[in-house]
Amino acid sequence: MLRQIPSLCYWVLFSLLAGMSLVQASDSAAPKRAGVLTLTSGDSVAGQFCEVSFPTTICWQGKDFTRPFEFQLSGVQRVQFPAAEEAPTTGDCLLELHGGDLIYGNLVSWNPSWIELQTAQFGHIQIRATALRRITFLDEKNNLLLPGMAGIRKWLGEKSKWHDDGTGIWTDIKQAELTRDVGLPERAIIEFEISWRKQADFVLALGVPDKTVPLGNNVGWRFETWSNSLNLVCERDSVADLTPVETLAQPDRRIHLVAYLDQLKGEMTVFHPDGRPAAELILPKSKATNSANARPLMHSAVRLVNRRGDVRLEQLSVRRWNGTLPLDEASGLTRFELKDQEELQGQIESYQADSRELTLKVGDETRQVNVKELTGIEFSGKPVPAISTISLQLQDGVRLSGVIDSFSADAVTIVCPHIVEPLRVPYQSLLSLTVHPQPDQPRPPASRLPRLEIGQHQLPGALIDGVEMEDASCLVWQPVGSRTASPLRRGAAGKVIFHETVKPPSQSSTSGNGRVNEPNNMFAKLFLQKTDRPTPGPRKTADQLLHLRTGDKLPCTVLSIDEEGVHIKSSVAEATFVPHDKIKALELITGMTLPDLNAAKKERLLTLPRLQKTTPPTQILCSKAGDMLRCRLLGMNQRQLRVEIHLDEMEIPQDRVAQIIWLHPDEIATTGAAAMPSGNEPTPPEPAAASKNDEPVTPRPTQPEPAPSALESAVLVQVLGKDGNRVTFEPREVQGGTLAGTSTILGPCRYELKQAEQVIFGKEIAAAAAVLPFGQWRLQAAIEPLVAQDLPSGGGDAVSSPLIGKPAPDINLELLQGGRFELSKQRGQVIVLDFWASWCGPCMQTMPLLHQMLHEFESQPVQLVSVNLEEPAQQIRTVLERHQLELTVALDIDGVAARRYEANAIPQVVVVDRTGKVSHVFVGGGPGMIERLKAALLETLAATEK
Repeated sequence: MLRQIPSLCYWVLFSLLAGMSLVQASDSAAPKRAGVLTLTSGDSVAGQFCEVSFPTTICWQGKDFTRPFEFQLSGVQRVQFPAAEEAPTTGDCLLELHGGDLIYGNLVSWNPSWIELQTAQFGHIQIRATALRRITFLDEKNNLLLPGMAGIRKWLGEKSKWHDDGTGIWTDIKQAELTRDVGLPERAIIEFEISWRKQADFVLALGVPDKTVPLGNNVGWRFETWSNSLNLVCERDSVADLTPVETLAQPDRRIHLVAYLDQLKGEMTVFHPDGRPAAELILPKSKATNSANARPLMHSAVRLVNRRGDVRLEQLSVRRWNGTLPLDEASGLTRFELKDQEELQGQIESYQADSRELTLKVGDETRQVNVKELTGIEFSGKPVPAISTISLQLQDGVRLSGVIDSFSADAVTIVCPHIVEPLRVPYQSLLSLTVHPQPDQPRPPASRLPRLEIGQHQLPGALIDGVEMEDASCLVWQPVGSRTASPLRRGAAGKVIFHETVKPPSQSSTSGNGRVNEPNNMFAKLFLQKTDRPTPGPRKTADQLLHLRTGDKLPCTVLSIDEEGVHIKSSVAEATFVPHDKIKALELITGMTLPDLNAAKKERLLTLPRLQKTTPPTQILCSKAGDMLRCRLLGMNQRQLRVEIHLDEMEIPQDRVAQIIWLHPDEIATTGAAAMPSGNEPTPPEPAAASKNDEPVTPRPTQPEPAPSALESAVLVQVLGKDGNRVTFEPREVQGGTLAGTSTILGPCRYELKQAEQVIFGKEIAAAAAVLPFGQWRLQAAIEPLVAQDLPSGGGDAVSSPLIGKPAPDINLELLQGGRFELSKQRGQVIVLDFWASWCGPCMQTMPLLHQMLHEFESQPVQLVSVNLEEPAQQIRTVLERHQLELTVALDIDGVAARRYEANAIPQVVVVDRTGKVSHVFVGGGPGMIERLKAALLETLAATEK
């Protein structure tokens, strides 16, 4: 039951006496590992273990909190830590116990009652012989192919759709998929654990190609979710079959299974980790594979697909299998598997440690076998009942179950029912701790309490009284299920949700007819033309609306604007002046929507050309007619605005302007110089075609890194009210359900939390403001490409661009010679787009070679268009005259075309086929690239003739 702590005095007393608590502070000198604690409700918090005196309690120091929480062990589902990049196993054998425990080590002694093992983690331990299920002897031919999860690095696919938080790889994006080649042999044992938060709708496929081949005929053994069940499906040639595995109604929202796969026979048997059978699927033989010499198509990769909902892969291990399933527990026999494929069934009579020989009773005979001759030993017999409340998974693959003995500052000690000695597991070695739900333990009901969200983690509970301190916020959180509360650390970022927020309405209309005015000689007529919209009547007091960068809206009357900021008069604010760096927008005429620009127009308006990076525009003016103009606002009075456009000043009547949007330097999104597209493995570079000294080039300009946003660095809270308004201020205290503090603009602030939808704090305020209608208007720097020879590969290679095979992004650019080039109107021709700049040495070296090679295609429908990146027309003409080149040059004056084609390194050549799809992309220059481009053009022409 949630304990409320209403008194501020009580909290202050708790803070003073914290050092006297049975729970030790988390500032231990011992190294700590950060992990994620998940409650039975599915809620979670990042942090680390603390020492605690009670084995039925987990003391957890949250990463964003100043004091530890104390959760009852029964209320915890799991604690997960990041997987190590490499998790080597130690020992010459792997012991599997009844119940699913796994232990690596070296065999020391063996008698009918006990096995003694030397382990790297625990030293000498004794294990009950009746607990054994299997022993696998490890050597160079029998090592684990995949010991466990080690992050997303070796997976292939659209990794940007997935997250790797160290505790697993997960996604909530529809149809996201990943593939990894694990070297799956003909026969393998695959163990996996998958969890989900809300809805399970995924496919885990085993034995698939390592390329993106659609899942279907001849592709893999698939674990698929259908409604509330998990099913095993396999299709091969003309035959298919399926079988249910288990229902997905269990409260912990996870599955943990061990699959025995024989691809050669077309069979799979699935068990639970404790040995309980789950499913079996034997695929009928097709006519194609029924002959003696026929072998089914086998692949070595695994694939995970999230059809919808969310999915997390927490564990995946693969090891070779000899093809024999676990023994029937009723047989009472032991099976010995030898390396020469011989199998023996009998009993163990003794073990000689010095010679490492087992004496076996096989029927009426006695036989000596050295363990070096064995690949495994399989045991039968019913498991001995044992009490187990938790399971530990270690980084090296060891798995232990039992009951908690203690939590110390740097380790957890567990008592395992089948092992004599208590085992001390350092947190540094721990991968996960899982609490076993008790049979009569009810599933926690869905909580309607306030919810604290920090990143992907959330905790239901209550915001209780607190005061702002030097290292602690006045926001004090009391989670459900914890005996203690804790203040948030200053600098933490997240939000408290009291009620679900309704999505704010869009500021945009649906006309799509907004116009972007270019700053040329005609822009004044376009921007200042009379609007067809009716002119609003006489203004009333405070009919203007100032939007702050935090998302706050301030009703006011604007008296004037100067170089420092905006002078206002407002009945709701103490301040009469607001500096520019705090403002996002000004509605001079309230109630008018922003023009609805299509994506291409908006992209062009918000792209900052390379030549303007040192003097970027600071505002966008929106007229009543729907026109938009970038400029620098120098001042405004009651009659007119004074603006600067390309160093020219001009005046604009105020009654023609509906809105002003501020563009801040620290908001500029930089695409920056980037490497070649992911997934490419280029060959070594070829020598340059000519010396760099042959052509003087213009140095590439550089752009300074933007300064950190003042909004992001300040310690602020923002209250989002039920009326949709936002109030942002520096917090001072929470007392009696009221959050109080001070705003530099509004003055003293007090807000009753019962009127709040959310309380947002830290950097989350900037993130929330960025998705508001005005917050989405931010400049983005035009792409600043690398010179291809600066790349590790040296360039010149065809790359596996995500553009290939897709419709080419349309571009509509002014031509240097006059007129325009519109790609979408070039169907029926093969278009070669050459992205270049005069400051790029390899570009200038390659252009003559490219021009010469394309003369060979004069009789073919092939057209070369040289796309220049953001350079003045006269500079381009001078370069072309010097090289005596007559080219069709398209002017990408703002870098939008380069961004659409991901021209992160130049020269880049894109081939668009006659149907309008991208067929090839080359990055870099030189004779080798020219030859590969020629072959690509021949291939493209031949393909589109069919």
